[in-house]
Amino acid sequence: MTNVLQVVWGLHIGGAETFLYNVLSKLDAKEYHIDFVIQDPKITNKKLYKLCKKNKWKIYKVPPFNKNLFAYVKAMRMILQKPYDVVHIHMNALINIIPVLLAYRNSKKVIIHSHNSSNNLGGKIGRVVHLINRKILNPMKISNVACSDLAGKWMFGTQEYLLLENAIDIDEYKFSEEKKNKVRKEYGIGAQILIGHVGRFVEAKNHKYILRIFESYVHKNDAAVLMLVGDGPLKDSMVELAENLNISDKVIFVGEQQDTKDYYSAFDCLLFPSLYEGLPFTLVEAQSSGLPVVASDNVTKEIDLTGNIQFLSLSARMDDWISALDTMIGPVQREKCAEIMKQTKYNIESTVVAVKRLYSVQ
Repeated sequence: MTNVLQVVWGLHIGGAETFLYNVLSKLDAKEYHIDFVIQDPKITNKKLYKLCKKNKWKIYKVPPFNKNLFAYVKAMRMILQKPYDVVHIHMNALINIIPVLLAYRNSKKVIIHSHNSSNNLGGKIGRVVHLINRKILNPMKISNVACSDLAGKWMFGTQEYLLLENAIDIDEYKFSEEKKNKVRKEYGIGAQILIGHVGRFVEAKNHKYILRIFESYVHKNDAAVLMLVGDGPLKDSMVELAENLNISDKVIFVGEQQDTKDYYSAFDCLLFPSLYEGLPFTLVEAQSSGLPVVASDNVTKEIDLTGNIQFLSLSARMDDWISALDTMIGPVQREKCAEIMKQTKYNIESTVVAVKRLYSVQ
């Protein structure tokens, strides 16, 4: 039995949590015991929570390190007294390296997993802390993992890292006319153009720009509808912005969904003007559904696996974004894209094999 501790901010509907569910649900619970330590006590990822309960995996809740550092360190020390074989730490930046330092003393293997290509936490000071902590960790024997080359270079600099792709069960996301009709009927959408976005309402996802692009788009396509799937701290302000832009009657705020796969079938195009990303699960899922995508060029180009993504600079003219949407919304043979995706490294089976190798401590 290999004992693994997952260190993650919380059990939310996010990239790290999606990765964990996709992989851990494929591992044999007789071979791997997985515990979690989280700082945010609010659990919204019901699938991951149910998986933990089913397998009798513990979820330790510790105080946030930025609110009570002493209590956080004390709690982490207590948890790490248990001899874990592997401690897998999921990070967007090297701001809080306390789990790394504590785990390094007590565990056979420590993994740092980079899930993003930048981070706005702490601003300029945070970036300086990130670079200083990188130098502290460089001499240590740690397994570096990243979801993309951009995420790897951001987190580890010139250090070596293992690419561990954000893989999914591709068959679950195949385009379905039945799913398309079901979602559209539920929200009262007929033959209108439906532009979608799936992601948390946080700064990186750039919902403000999504709404402004859509405001311009409806001047040319009055029947178009925008559907935003997700929740987060900026949601209320985006609802207010939609009202101020006089498009609230054409924007559907779906809220957080435990299962998003049916929505991709319903969309005609995915709008994804992120400020920064690692390697977004959303675009792997969207392409498995054959969905055309218009994305910012802050998203890594390696994610274009089907030729159905157009990248634009956020400094491009608004007319260029509108033109890109018009170009991408069209007769794509969506059913064939799942077969293309199955031939890529984003098929979950290959990632599970890589994780098993990574967790080997022999």
